[in-house]
Amino acid sequence: MTFFTVIQLAAAVLALRADAPSLDLNIARTMTPAALADALLPPGHPPVVEAVVHPAGMEAPAPFVTKVELLSAPQMTADSGFCSAALYTVSFESPASAKWNALATYPVRPLSLAVETVYRLPNSARPLGTDGCAAPMHSHFHVDPSMHGREFQLMRLLAQSQKAAKSGAALPFDLSVQDKMADDFERLNRSRPDGWQPAVFGANEFARLRDGRQALSAIPFEDTAYIAFDPTSIDPVIIPSHPPGDCTQRVCTAELLVGVEWRAEVAFTATKIVSLHVTRAIPAPF
Repeated sequence: MTFFTVIQLAAAVLALRADAPSLDLNIARTMTPAALADALLPPGHPPVVEAVVHPAGMEAPAPFVTKVELLSAPQMTADSGFCSAALYTVSFESPASAKWNALATYPVRPLSLAVETVYRLPNSARPLGTDGCAAPMHSHFHVDPSMHGREFQLMRLLAQSQKAAKSGAALPFDLSVQDKMADDFERLNRSRPDGWQPAVFGANEFARLRDGRQALSAIPFEDTAYIAFDPTSIDPVIIPSHPPGDCTQRVCTAELLVGVEWRAEVAFTATKIVSLHVTRAIPAPF
């Protein structure tokens, strides 16, 4: 049984706290992650370091809690080389009546708990002796069990390739970059009326990447939030099918969303990167 299987099995046995209280949206948003975890999870739960009370971000507003996400303190295991954390998602009931006052808030009861283990590469840039696993919730990637660990295989290959790029070593694969962020910044300056000074806000951040090697050196793979793999077979008659996690008999492809401004499109086998295209762009909705 692998380390990842043990973590997932341990997480799967956890249930909601038996006496978990109803929560008011405004009160829930003022509670610390630790207090929310104590209110919703059973005694003895792992330490929780981050909480998101929904609706949040760009979600449609609601006067009641729709769900709460809780992240346990990430830890690294020497045998895996990855940081792992438990992500607890608590869903809540809707109010009994749909006729509510939009200016009021409504206490709602916790309904169910889903538990998942999420992962990330340790931050190699952290000074020696600090916690290289500490990171926000959005800097972790999810694992699809049907991929049989292909996510870890790919992340190791990318980390090795980045190390080679930073050292100046040869990169035996096709490497390209599209710097949409620099394109947009330069377009902004070209559109300014004659006589106006060029925009300088964030000029260093928006400086154009010289080449693919610089892009590969800069992309923060430890902040990968999403990995999507290619279908195993478009047409089983034309392309023989392979097990979902098997990249030993064919070239696999994947797309990664990294940090807030990076995307990577990669072709790879079980042992090497075949091609890598890096895109940097100002994140939506801007």
